[in-house]
Amino acid sequence: MNDNLLFVSNGMIFQKGIKSLAQSGTLSISTSNELYLYNDTGEVIDSAPIASVKFKFSAMLGDSIKMNGSKYSIFFAPPMDFSKGGGMVGGMVAGMEYAQREDVKAGKLKCDELKALVGKTQTK
Repeated sequence: MNDNLLFVSNGMIFQKGIKSLAQSGTLSISTSNELYLYNDTGEVIDSAPIASVKFKFSAMLGDSIKMNGSKYSIFFAPPMDFSKGGGMVGGMVAGMEYAQREDVKAGKLKCDELKALVGKTQTK
């Protein structure tokens, strides 16, 4: 990974459609305003100049980015896990288990930090 970074967020989940690309990936922006998505092993999934990347931040629909013709869903904190059974209740139980292990607010802070940086870099 590039050592000259303006932004880095680890532990991210990336999906392309329904396909999972990373469960603990990294999103970074270099000082040359290049956005990188890395998978769990540190390999580049995709990269593009930040000026050409379309960002969509939505509390209801989830966050996504579109770069090089591909749309990626990005999660700063793991989404609810409905595999625990019980539908919505199972998802909430899994969400509570996650909240006990990690600081969920950290994901929101990273998202807010990315929004601010994108606003600065894309309006130059």
